[in-house]
Amino acid sequence: MTMALTNIHYYVLFIPLSSLINLSSTYKIMSLDDHKLCSPITNRKIKLETESSSGLIVSLGRLKDHSWAWEKNFICSFKVQTRSHLGLFIVIQNIVFRKNLSTDECIDYVQYKRSDGSTSKKYCGRLNAALGMDRIFAPDVYATELAPTVNSFIDPTGIVDVNIYISREALKAYEEMELEIAFTTFSYCYISSKDQNQQCNSKFKEHCIYKGFFNDGYVNCPYPDCVDEGGCSDNNKVQESHTSVGNKVVIGSVTTLFIVFVCFICCIWLCRKYKKLCWSNTFAGPTTTNENTQSADANESNMHPIPMPSTTRVVASTAVTSVNLEEDKDLPPSYDSLFPNR
Repeated sequence: MTMALTNIHYYVLFIPLSSLINLSSTYKIMSLDDHKLCSPITNRKIKLETESSSGLIVSLGRLKDHSWAWEKNFICSFKVQTRSHLGLFIVIQNIVFRKNLSTDECIDYVQYKRSDGSTSKKYCGRLNAALGMDRIFAPDVYATELAPTVNSFIDPTGIVDVNIYISREALKAYEEMELEIAFTTFSYCYISSKDQNQQCNSKFKEHCIYKGFFNDGYVNCPYPDCVDEGGCSDNNKVQESHTSVGNKVVIGSVTTLFIVFVCFICCIWLCRKYKKLCWSNTFAGPTTTNENTQSADANESNMHPIPMPSTTRVVASTAVTSVNLEEDKDLPPSYDSLFPNR
């Protein structure tokens, strides 16, 4: 019975842990202040796999607090690569980079370069996925095959060099800086597994992405109207969904800790009830001690006074009498013996 209850507790504990692991391991999360992504010595290579390991999220990290001037400009260059015969979707979720208002040139920017040497435009200014992919702001007449929306980029070969430049000049009091980019491996639907992959929508049937990326708070498909998130007519829909993912992770962590605590208390109660572990009668060898104690009590109860022979009693009596005589000799004479007539 105890073993069955313990197995149930382990099973109940495994369910939230497995769901939490699946939720947090869908994307590879990296920031620009991570030396595994940005190195001043060499260009890092980030390789994306398939299915649940086919997504990458890049953010600013601590670089968003650019309140002091740096010694030099920050330049981060890295390569994102997929498996062969797979392509790459790049969608800017949110960007707030500085721009020179008079010349319209970027002070800070993000730029992509394909394996054939062609480059994208420099992305800067203020833009998010909900606005940039809405049909009002991204009409079809401005779309191209490899850049369907103003915040997206497609590379069919799956090899893209990313260059992020941030000026050393500190942010002014009224300025801010944000950056979040989603990189997603896509496959061609006619050769991909339908069990794990899904087409972006009924209109865009050529490219498929991992099923777990749909309605998760990140826009992965680079087509208008946020097709993998069910639309972006509400400008705050994507951001709210994205925030809900973080809330789910926090709630899942707290729930897991609570379940672990309850299981711990139940284990202690079961051990005490069924006298297991440190509550056992045999814990730390108490049986040997009890046996020794019982043996000692039995020996004491079996002990009887040893009879003394008569000769010994006479000798002991004589010794006591002689001791009394010796003591009488040392005493002074009585008053009656000195003055008998009085």
